[in-house]
Amino acid sequence: MVCRNCGSRIPEGRLFCQFCGEEVQLVPEYSSDDMQRIRIRLENEQKELERIKREEAAKERIRRNRPGLLTVFLSTVVASAVAAGLIYLGFLRLDSFNRSNPGYFEALSARASLDGRVDDAIGLLDEAIAVKGGSVDLTIRKAELLKESGRADEAVRILEALFSEHNDSETILRALLDSLDAAGEVERAAELTGSCTLPSIRSDYSRFISDPPELSLMNGNTYAYGTMLSMTGNGKGTIYYTTDGTDPDETSLPYTEPILLNAGTNRIKAVFINEKGVKSRPVAAVYNVRQAQQKEQQAQQPGA
Repeated sequence: MVCRNCGSRIPEGRLFCQFCGEEVQLVPEYSSDDMQRIRIRLENEQKELERIKREEAAKERIRRNRPGLLTVFLSTVVASAVAAGLIYLGFLRLDSFNRSNPGYFEALSARASLDGRVDDAIGLLDEAIAVKGGSVDLTIRKAELLKESGRADEAVRILEALFSEHNDSETILRALLDSLDAAGEVERAAELTGSCTLPSIRSDYSRFISDPPELSLMNGNTYAYGTMLSMTGNGKGTIYYTTDGTDPDETSLPYTEPILLNAGTNRIKAVFINEKGVKSRPVAAVYNVRQAQQKEQQAQQPGA
């Protein structure tokens, strides 16, 4: 053992140091390697203790800074309200932009039309027309929807007004003729088609054109007794005629075969009414037919 006071070695069994007289303490003797290991272990234990203290201190700071449930709830409510307000303001701005854009209403109208909601589609087109300050294309589209929904008479009214402003537009005229046809206003369709000089219109809407019938005999000539008069109409329909000089109509005699002219003066008037019910202007002719006896007398004369 080693004296704690002077560091001298003390033989085993002695109770006091033989050099300084200090009472012997039963302290184990350690080598330098042991002491080094002990020192390292103590340092590690000290570091671990410091680490544990740091973690505890960090947890305490988090605990002190952590908001309560009420604070969290209020913060969530406020954040949600702010977000909702921003979304609503954005919606208002977008809605305001859309409502100033006719294309927005056109797109909605097209979707409503595809879904079969024709009345909604028409109303949305009215919105687009109002925003655009009037539009030929949109008005024609509205007329088409009205016609498709069985309201051809309304389509005719708006297209008549549009055509009065743009009477040189073939597109508007075609839309108007289609609507007149759907509304059964054949006479008006015939009037417009007959007055139009565009070959394409007269060809495509020839059903509204009814030409007078052609007569096989020349007006004003004198013919022999037994002469037959033939009439020809242009297209599908019926020829009606009179022999008393009155204007013919659907109640007059229908032409079905050549007519035997009577002796004397024959006053023929005829009209052609096509399959759409369009009546042509009347054609009139006067034929003088010699009496039958005149023909016989001529045959009896010498050299006849």
